[in-house]
Amino acid sequence: MAQGKKVTEKQWNEFLKVLGETLGLIGATCRKVGISRWTYYDHRSKDKEFAKKADLTIMQTGVAFAADKLLEAVSQGEGWAIKFFLMCKSKEWRPY
Repeated sequence: MAQGKKVTEKQWNEFLKVLGETLGLIGATCRKVGISRWTYYDHRSKDKEFAKKADLTIMQTGVAFAADKLLEAVSQGEGWAIKFFLMCKSKEWRPY
């Protein structure tokens, strides 16, 4: 994006969509939508509602990705994953 050019609301909505697709990676998202990281962080500091949406997107996609990978490891019989899953989901397996 050319320096000094205003980013539209539509472009910020696209940013949030792409942010989810990149699993919350700010640099990758900025490159894909054509804005600088500085522009993102500047906008984020000025628009608290946008910042909340970005944080929620980052958290949701990261947790969903990690949960998918954990379940994949459990289904493949990975002992560490099975133990972790059981410790989180069953009181009988918790050491405390």
